[in-house]
Order: sequence, then structure tokens, then C-alpha cells
Amino acid sequence: MDWLKNEAKNSEIPMLILTALLFNLVYSLIAADILIHFSNIKLPKIELEMPICNYKTFIILFTFALREELFFRAPLLLMNYFPDDKKFRYALIMAIMLSAAFGYLHGGSSNILVQGVSGFTLCILFLKTGGINKKGFKALMICTIAHFCFNSFLALILALHGKSTF
Repeated sequence: MDWLKNEAKNSEIPMLILTALLFNLVYSLIAADILIHFSNIKLPKIELEMPICNYKTFIILFTFALREELFFRAPLLLMNYFPDDKKFRYALIMAIMLSAAFGYLHGGSSNILVQGVSGFTLCILFLKTGGINKKGFKALMICTIAHFCFNSFLALILALHGKSTF
């Protein structure tokens, strides 16, 4: 687990964010498509009636992203209190559990395979950018920005497909 022990340098962080975003977007679109077309699983339809093209939307998306990062990524900071020989293993186990909860709370058990994997990617980003090295605020802000960008990109896709509200 040496790859996780070495915190990403400042110059590597933008590439890590971009990689996480691209992976999450591609994986989410493919996984959702597979679930919809090849199973009887119906993805939940959530209507918030929130306008997509509105400055308030981006404030709300950032607030949602921050709240979710505090709830689903910040608990990984507890791993800093374990001995070094165990904290990385425990961090990965906790990341899997938090990611499953992230997916489940985004729409039930079928979403564990879609958004749970995206949540795991954000957990790894959190750990890699300092969360495992007692730099929680930095890691939390980086993950919040990545999560906000992901949500904003999905909003853009919806807007380009003619939807005016979430």
C-alpha cells in the first residue's frame, strides 16, 4: 500500500482531481446504462424542482458536496489515530464501507454499484491528498471541489438535454 502512503504533491493534485472526475463520469454513465438496460432494477427518480441554469444552483451544489464530504469522507480522519502498520488497511476497509453507504443513500442498493464506486474514488482522493496524513482540511476541500465539479458536469449534461430542473 505504498501508493497510498505517499501523499500527492501540490503539482499532482489537479491531475488526480481530473482523473477521478473522468473515471467517475465514465464509470457512472456505463454502470447506470447497464443497470437500466440489462436488469429489472429501476434507478430512483428524484425530482427536486430546482432550476439547473441558475446561480443559486451552483451554491446549492457546492453546499451539498461539502455536506456529503463531511459525512462520507471526514470519518476517514479517524484512521490517523491507528498505528502506521494498520491505518492504511483500516482506511481502505472504512473507505469501502463509507462508499457503500454513500451509494445506498443516493438511491438504494442498486446505487451501491453506481455511486458507491464514485464514492470510493472520492475516498481514495481524500486519502491520497492528505486525509491519511493529518491534513484533513486540505483533503476535504479537494474532495469537495471534485464532488462539486462532478455534480456541476451532470447538471450541464441535463441542461444540454433540455431539462430545466433537477
